[in-house]
Amino acid sequence: MKIYTKGGDKGTTSLYDGSRAPKSAINFQVIGEMDELSVRIGTLHASINGAHSAVESTDFSVGGRPLSDLLRKIQCALQDLNSLFA
Repeated sequence: MKIYTKGGDKGTTSLYDGSRAPKSAINFQVIGEMDELSVRIGTLHASINGAHSAVESTDFSVGGRPLSDLLRKIQCALQDLNSLFA
C-alpha cells in the first residue's frame, strides 16, 4: 500500500505544531536514536520476561524491584523526551 501526503519531498517534514523543519535537523536524529534505544529496551524486557518464566529461580531485580519495572519506566521517560523533541 502506498501513502501519498501530496506534500512532495522538499527535504522538510512537519512538526507537531504544524511548522516545518529540514529532515536533516538534529532533533530528528535524536528522536530516531531514542526510538532505537526504546526498541532495544523493549527487546531486553521481553527477553528477561521470557527467561524469568522459563527459569523461576532467576531473580531479575535492581534494588529489590523487578528489572522489568525499571525498564518500563525508562521507556516511558524516553517517550516523554521524544515528545519534547517532536
